[in-house]
Amino acid sequence: NWAEKNNILDKITFSANEPVTREEVALMLSNFIKSLDLNLETSNPALSYKDEESISQNAIEAVKLMKQTGIMNGRDDNTFDPKKPVTRAELATIIQRLTEFVSKSN
Repeated sequence: NWAEKNNILDKITFSANEPVTREEVALMLSNFIKSLDLNLETSNPALSYKDEESISQNAIEAVKLMKQTGIMNGRDDNTFDPKKPVTRAELATIIQRLTEFVSKSN
């Protein structure tokens, strides 16, 4: 309820029985960061993934923000794998980076 009320799930359609994809995580985190009304300082370059065209239109800006903030990165082969499920290890790393990003922004 909280996530829906705060627009964290905006532009996301998923099922509770399906794995969460990398682009869905990017969207949720981007929406969360925006809900905090943080002054975003980004230092990494914009998108340049080999599979950029496979990122959903509604997730492009979120993926871009995740790359620019350093919260989410692509794969070693310069792909983002937007439709692949996020692994537990990836999510743990992402949450750690998000926590560090939010701490620096406050």
